[in-house]
Amino acid sequence: MGMTRILSFKAWTGEHYVGLAELLTSLGSAVEGHHWRVTVEEWIASSRGEAIADLVADSLVSTEHLIDLFGVDAQLIDGELVGYPEGSSTADIRIRASDSSHWDVQSDKPEVLETILRIHPTAQDLTEW
Repeated sequence: MGMTRILSFKAWTGEHYVGLAELLTSLGSAVEGHHWRVTVEEWIASSRGEAIADLVADSLVSTEHLIDLFGVDAQLIDGELVGYPEGSSTADIRIRASDSSHWDVQSDKPEVLETILRIHPTAQDLTEW
C-alpha cells in the first residue's frame, strides 16, 4: 500500500460539472466491485430523488447503483462516501462533496491518486479530512 493522500479538486471546469457518476466512472477498475457507505446531506432533486433519500448510512450501495442514482440529473451538493473493496471490511477510499464546488478524495491506492491527478491536474493535497 502507498501513502494515504487527500486530493481536492474543483467540481466545475468552466461550464461543466463533474458529478458523482462521472467521478466514479473515471476511477474505473479502481472502484469496480466496491460497496459504499453513503451519507447524503444535500442534493439537487432529480427523478431519482426518492431512491437517493432512501440511502441510509448503515447500508452499503454498489458503485454501479451509485452511478445509476447520480447519473444524468442528480447532483450531490454535500455528502460523503466511504468505499470498501468487494469482500473487505476495510475502506480504501473516501469521497466527499463539498458545497457542490469541490470533490475531496482520500486513498492510498496509487491507481486512484494517479487517475485523479491525470484527469484533474490542478488537484491539491489537503493535510486533513
